[in-house]
Amino acid sequence: MKVFKFGGACIQHPEAVRKLKQFIRSEQLHPLVIVVSAMGKTTEGLEKVFQQRLDAQPYDVAIQRLYRFHQEMIDHLLLTLRQEAYQALALWKEKLVTTLSVPAIDASLDELYSKIVAGGELLASKLIYYYLQEQNVACAWLDARRCIKTNSRFCSAQIDWATTQHWVKKSVNPLLEQNQVVLTQGFIGSNEAGETTTLGKEGSDFTGAILAAVLGAQSLTIWKDVPGIMSADPKLFKQATKFDHISYEAMAEMAFYGAKVLHPKTIQPLAAHNIPLYVRPFIVLTKRAQKYLMDLLSLNILSTSYKKIRGWFISLRSTQHFLMRNT
Repeated sequence: MKVFKFGGACIQHPEAVRKLKQFIRSEQLHPLVIVVSAMGKTTEGLEKVFQQRLDAQPYDVAIQRLYRFHQEMIDHLLLTLRQEAYQALALWKEKLVTTLSVPAIDASLDELYSKIVAGGELLASKLIYYYLQEQNVACAWLDARRCIKTNSRFCSAQIDWATTQHWVKKSVNPLLEQNQVVLTQGFIGSNEAGETTTLGKEGSDFTGAILAAVLGAQSLTIWKDVPGIMSADPKLFKQATKFDHISYEAMAEMAFYGAKVLHPKTIQPLAAHNIPLYVRPFIVLTKRAQKYLMDLLSLNILSTSYKKIRGWFISLRSTQHFLMRNT
């Protein structure tokens, strides 16, 4: 059994979601647990809505922009299950508006934040679930809050490992016996009272590591929109080089001192259980495609002209970056 984690940049347009399906199909001999983030810049959009709520500013336009973005994803990905996806989208918007309308005091702002931003992961996973169903992939959808159990530090929740281990095994193993794929969300969990919590920025990587460790996975693969683990930020340093392999200890130190490719907490559970971590580039764009996509992203929402992007993405599955324990 393997765990795959896909970041938001890997599922920010329909062609990317189709690539995700190809990666799943290439692993048909292995049961998979798939962890997804929110699509594209959805988390940032929801954080903007949250801030506008705090500032007593109107947030209808920001919500509608997010709604249209996901609606376009549905229109380009789904046919037979399109209505079910529309219903999931409408329910997400309804819950979001209801959450925003509830008066909040300072003590509950972190809880409010978690409720708002968690919707991005839940919605993304639902839409991808419907797409995989249409593509005849044997897939089960799992709400991560059922099994990722935490304390009540809502925005930077700490894992309750004993309870999480119990619920992961009870929830995930039966689903894997009946399906090739179990699809769930990164970044989110719940406390003892069942209230939604979040694991901190980029916490989806940590979710993948938690599931890999508890389930005794063969490996964890994190798909990124970067070439791999670099010696420096390639956007700032043109001479940055790519590591072919790196120890758990070195990677943990890099993450601690600010390396953005992995969540700092991701390494520990993998090292403790000696589980390999592969960081693989999801897609690479030609210069023409990069310019076109950047133009779309500068508008803060992808346009409906997705077909223009098709064919410009090249899978780099052969590139692997392996974390291993020093011996």
